[in-house]
Amino acid sequence: AAERLEFENAARLRNRIRALASVRAAQGINPSTFDEADVFALHQEGSQSCVQVFFFRAGQNWGNRAYFPRHNAEETAPDILSAFIAQFYEDREPPKLILASAEPTDSELLEQALSLRLERNVEIRAPQRGEKKDILDAALLNAREALGRRMAESGSVAKLLDGVAETFGLSERPERIEVYDNSHIQGTNALGAMIV
Repeated sequence: AAERLEFENAARLRNRIRALASVRAAQGINPSTFDEADVFALHQEGSQSCVQVFFFRAGQNWGNRAYFPRHNAEETAPDILSAFIAQFYEDREPPKLILASAEPTDSELLEQALSLRLERNVEIRAPQRGEKKDILDAALLNAREALGRRMAESGSVAKLLDGVAETFGLSERPERIEVYDNSHIQGTNALGAMIV
C-alpha cells in the first residue's frame, strides 16, 4: 500500500499487524517450569538486529518489547546480547532467571555482577530443549517479524525520499526535511511551528 502511495491504508494495515503481533505474543505463553524470568531473543540480518524481550512474573507473561540495538555487522550474537543485557539492567532489577537465544559473552561475569546488585543469585541460560526453548523460539519469531517490519518500513521511506530527490532535482535523497507552519486567528494568537 505504501508503494502505491496509499499511506492511510498502509498505516491502518501496519497498526493491525502490530496489534496482531501483540495479541500473538501475549497468548498461550504462561510457563509452568519457572515463575520469574526475562527472555532475550536476538535476530540478526547483516548490521541490523532486533532483541525481543519477554517479561514473565508470577508465572504469567507480562508483555514484551522489541529493541533495535546498533552494532557493527561483524559483531556476533553472544557479543550483542552481552552488551545489551548489561545495559538493559543498568536501571532495572533483574529477575532470578534470564533466558537468552545465545549464551552471552562473559555470561558468568554478567551473572556475578547482576547477582551482586540483586543480592541473590541470577542465572543466565540458553536452553536447548523443553518449555524454555519453546518460549525462546516464540520470542525469536517475534524478533524476526519485528525486524522485517522495521526494514520494510525503512525501505518504503527510502523510496519516498528518492522520489523527493528526483522531484526537486536533488543530487541525493534528503537526510532532513523541515516544515514550517505559521497560524493565527484573525490576526491574534499567532503560533509558529516547525516539524522535522
